[in-house]
Amino acid sequence: MLKEKCPTENGSIFSKLALGLVLMFMLIVLIFWWIYRLNVEDIQRELEKNKLGEVRFMSSQLSNQFEQVLMNALTLSEDQSVRGYTYVLHYGNDFAKYKAKLELIEKLALNSASTSWNNTIILYYPDQKDTVSSDPQFSFRSFSMSKDPLDQWILHMNKDGTGYYSHLTKGHRGPMYIEIRISLDVLQKMMSDYTSGTPMLYDSHFKTAIRGSGSLGLAQADAQVVPQLRNDRGFFEISFQDRNYFITYMKASILDLYFIDYHPTNQLQQSISRNNTLFVLALVALLLLSLLYILALRNQIQQPIIRLRKAIDRFDRGDFSSRVDETHIMEFEILGRSFNRMAENTQTLIEQVLIGELSVKEARLKQYQAQINPHFLYNCLNYIQSKSSVKDYESVTAMTLELASYCRYIHRIEDMDSTLGEELRFVNHYMSIIHMRKKRSLLISMYPKSFSRSVSLV
Repeated sequence: MLKEKCPTENGSIFSKLALGLVLMFMLIVLIFWWIYRLNVEDIQRELEKNKLGEVRFMSSQLSNQFEQVLMNALTLSEDQSVRGYTYVLHYGNDFAKYKAKLELIEKLALNSASTSWNNTIILYYPDQKDTVSSDPQFSFRSFSMSKDPLDQWILHMNKDGTGYYSHLTKGHRGPMYIEIRISLDVLQKMMSDYTSGTPMLYDSHFKTAIRGSGSLGLAQADAQVVPQLRNDRGFFEISFQDRNYFITYMKASILDLYFIDYHPTNQLQQSISRNNTLFVLALVALLLLSLLYILALRNQIQQPIIRLRKAIDRFDRGDFSSRVDETHIMEFEILGRSFNRMAENTQTLIEQVLIGELSVKEARLKQYQAQINPHFLYNCLNYIQSKSSVKDYESVTAMTLELASYCRYIHRIEDMDSTLGEELRFVNHYMSIIHMRKKRSLLISMYPKSFSRSVSLV
């Protein structure tokens, strides 16, 4: 029988699978690299738009916070306790005035704390020469009203960069004025929380820059930046101290206040370069992982297949005890168990067939023995009858004893196996019978028949 050639490793399914995986990986790398190069310029443009969006958000935050503080103060002017304080100043005694003033101070403090920006609210009552504020230093000092114009945000800034924005407006009812003060510390804190770039504020009405601690080193760049603030928003690039900066600006809607962001252009390019480097490193890592995956695939798939193929080859050559070693891979474990069960069942069937054939042969031998033993017995009985007729009782007794021992051994069914000694004694009985009958010709014909029993050596 010709054996089929086992496929070589180069032509195995594993080799084809590994080659396909490598080719697919190379194709994916080429496609992603092409897409990456196409998107680089789009990413740069998107970065510029994102910077403009961030500046727009900060500018809107400025406008919203200023507007919220102002609306809270105007709403406060309609409060009953604020309007009724004038009546207390006219008709109340000193205790009532003091109590009403404390209650009004507490309400102003709560109103100031209700916004995300801490602010100071000052109420002026010029007719009564009285001042009430959320800041105690204004509430218990001699009356001095602000000289700022009404309904305008005015910047008060010291040389050291401290100061505040103030807004003075007249109450809707009664001779009362409300002043709101927002410290520049609030604006500087907001700029310090901005981490996307280096921010600054520029008030175009007062031509003053408001800086945080991070933008103090860029003060000399104002000569290049301020002249280019032509519209409400935009972006441009400048070069300052051997560094290029991408400038994004937007004007707040409620003030002549520009939010300006200084962003080094090398940081924008650095993110792209970093992404490029990460992409290359990811490709290398992916390649290494693919190689490890191929090796693991070889160990997990090809090796179990080779072991199974060798077991089948041994089984095909007639080694029905061939079995596949157990593996921890579920699919191959199931396949190996199936093969082992098949081999075990096949071996069991073959053994059963062999045992059946032996049983048939033994049955045939017993049949032959059954046919021979009656004839032998008849001859022995004839011998006894003939000897008894001549009154040779000694021969009759000897034949009877020998025949009895012979039959007892032949018809023993409780133990089919026998020892060599028992077989020799059986032969002696048989030879004695033959000798007594003096028919030596039967020794040749009957001797093979007498060894019909299986002999086991003990």
